[in-house]
Amino acid sequence: MNIHYNITTGQILSWGTVDSDSATSHYAGCSVVNVAYGFIDPKADKIDPQTVKLAKWTAAEIAQALLPTTDEVARAVASELRNTDEYVLSDRDDLAPATIAAWKTYRKALRDLSKGTTPPTPAAMITAWPLDPNGNDTIPQLRNA
Repeated sequence: MNIHYNITTGQILSWGTVDSDSATSHYAGCSVVNVAYGFIDPKADKIDPQTVKLAKWTAAEIAQALLPTTDEVARAVASELRNTDEYVLSDRDDLAPATIAAWKTYRKALRDLSKGTTPPTPAAMITAWPLDPNGNDTIPQLRNA
């Protein structure tokens, strides 16, 4: 059976029987390995990039794969900034100046999340994400990923 796998991560992209023993994958950044026919579960199985043999994902690798990406955190920041625009509008006269200042400080902290590490890591950005001025955690879905 031919298995197309990512040569860096070992992730299995496709598998099956074919008439050729080609080692060339049509997937970018991938290669092909031929293994004895058997059941393949791409959520549990991978090709070890070092040994080029079928192996199981470790619990640590699975946990790492489930972490939010930098793009997901950046989208959450953009969403939260949109959601809080109303608190910093210049014509908003029903909020105390201290409340507006607190929201401005919160929004600046959100914009600065990507400045903490180089490159910014999702874990560092999530850890640094402040509670909003009302004391709410606005990203429980990312913290619990």
